[in-house]
Amino acid sequence: MKKNILLAIIAGIVIIGVIHNLTLSNRASKDLTDFSVADTSLVTKLFLADQKENRITIERQEDGTWRANDEYVVRPDAVEIILSTLSDIEIKRPTSKAERQTIIKLLATNSVKLEVYQGNELVKIYYVGTATKEGKGTFMLLSDTETGKNAKYPYVVNIPGFSGDVQSRFFTDINKWRDVSIFNYGIGNISEVSIKHNSNKEKSFRIRQEKGSFTVTDFEENVANNIDTSTIQSYLNLYNHTSMEGFINFMKVKDSVMNTTPFLTITAKDFNDDITILDAYLIIKRDYRKNDPKATVADLDRMYGRLRKNGRTDFVLIQYFTFDNLTVDISKFQNDSIVNK
Repeated sequence: MKKNILLAIIAGIVIIGVIHNLTLSNRASKDLTDFSVADTSLVTKLFLADQKENRITIERQEDGTWRANDEYVVRPDAVEIILSTLSDIEIKRPTSKAERQTIIKLLATNSVKLEVYQGNELVKIYYVGTATKEGKGTFMLLSDTETGKNAKYPYVVNIPGFSGDVQSRFFTDINKWRDVSIFNYGIGNISEVSIKHNSNKEKSFRIRQEKGSFTVTDFEENVANNIDTSTIQSYLNLYNHTSMEGFINFMKVKDSVMNTTPFLTITAKDFNDDITILDAYLIIKRDYRKNDPKATVADLDRMYGRLRKNGRTDFVLIQYFTFDNLTVDISKFQNDSIVNK
């Protein structure tokens, strides 16, 4: 009889333990609250998806850069922002019972799913929702990385010291992830740069570099005399980081614009024969200063561009402010005290 009592006690302890573990497991899968990623330096991949069927995979490369969908170079600042967000994010408050069901429905129809990987391990699954009414927090829900089940409650999260929502940092537009640099050559890597002014050929020129020495030629390939080496070096330094405003491949005017003759073409080549070509086109718009509805004027701030780089052709938006320093004429490089540098 004592043996039976002992077996019953042991069985009872085992049952209690199983119930306790199941309860803890159930709580862990239904009420997840740890939103931050402890060590973002270990993050190797991000996957983002939305209800519009946008799917983006951001992966870190061996050289430390990031690529999107195995095709596009990613803006470094975009990755830095999202990783810092994952590091600093905290719960601001739980959602109330009154708003909970509404928020869950909103997350089901208007959210961004984010998966975070460290190596091959999936460490976080988020559903990033909209901002709160006051705009100082974001609705977010976690999902269990092992079971795939969503947490029981969504929360309002924010970043301490940051007054605003974080929703905008989790974007699924591939064009917003892409690196917007056009020319990013170090001066020692540039073998050739040319500026072709189609409307004013006399302003065109070509700079060639070979073994640290420079040759400047005009539009007819005549070699320019009395060139100023320091001025050339300063000019080529501008090609270290020259960027566009953004990609506009979606615009309907893309094909019609790129079928016209550009007013300006910039070509840069490195010693590995990697070539980047930018064709610039005037943006012609309605001139509202005049009563004539057919009156037009060129945009004085922006230009369209056709960028041919890394085997791709893109329609882009560029600014005069950025490119005015590049589109000089050949006299810029001649060592003549009369010429206005």
